[in-house]
Amino acid sequence: MTRLQMLTTLLVLAVVAGVTTGAKSMRAARSAELLGSIVEAGQMLSPRADHSATLLKDGRVLLAGGLVKNGQFLKTAEIYDPKTGRFTGTGAMSAGRVGQASVLLNDGRVLVLGGWEVTGPTNSADLYDPVTGKFTALGAMTSRRARPTATLLKDGRVLVAGGGLADREGVKSAEIFDPETKRFTKTGDMKVARIVQSANLLEDGKVLIVGGMEHGNVTATAEVYDPKSGQFTEAGSLKTARYKHTAATLADGRVLIAGGSDERDGSGHGGNLRSKERQVFRRSSDGPCAI
Repeated sequence: MTRLQMLTTLLVLAVVAGVTTGAKSMRAARSAELLGSIVEAGQMLSPRADHSATLLKDGRVLLAGGLVKNGQFLKTAEIYDPKTGRFTGTGAMSAGRVGQASVLLNDGRVLVLGGWEVTGPTNSADLYDPVTGKFTALGAMTSRRARPTATLLKDGRVLVAGGGLADREGVKSAEIFDPETKRFTKTGDMKVARIVQSANLLEDGKVLIVGGMEHGNVTATAEVYDPKSGQFTEAGSLKTARYKHTAATLADGRVLIAGGSDERDGSGHGGNLRSKERQVFRRSSDGPCAI
């Protein structure tokens, strides 16, 4: 396994540290590291890749799903406790899934949704309660979607946007999860179909959606979701089209967009990006502006 070589000023739990790949197979690693000091953080109970990792309110981390190897999807989950440095088992999801989204709700529970099951992209979702250590299956989402974004809104609801029915085929649809009713309801469509995009909550309660893959083409477009109107509006473009990137909200409200890939990703001819951009959201018709 290749160790992550990354500089950071924060103490971050990175799991899985990597995957091992071959011409016809892919296997997950089960080791973990604490970045910043680069010290091993013990062994997970199961090797897993493309899983979700969610920081709980008590400081522990919930790891759910992922794959062990091609075609073997996990429904198991485990908890990492930074006080003991150990992983322990917890309840299992209703189905094995990979490439899902997860988000911590205001009441401390965790919503895990979408991704791929063995049969393909799924509209299923589970709710994890850290008090009982159990998952509860929820009603179906309005659409099947793998690799969507899930963003906690200021009113406690969750915006679920994009994702796809295939690796390079994004969808425009979006929906809202209400933790009070435990139901998903459709909201306005995005302007552009996207998979593996980024989504960041802005200071004014809106959500900035950036990049992603649209029908095999990587997009540089951005848009903003307004929870009050339930609609998306166009919000400018990046200087470089990208997907699989990271997006971090800075202390001053700007959003740092870094790395990612372009259309060459997976072709064997490179495609990984090292460029970065900052998005400034202006409350005007100009929308975000790359600087």
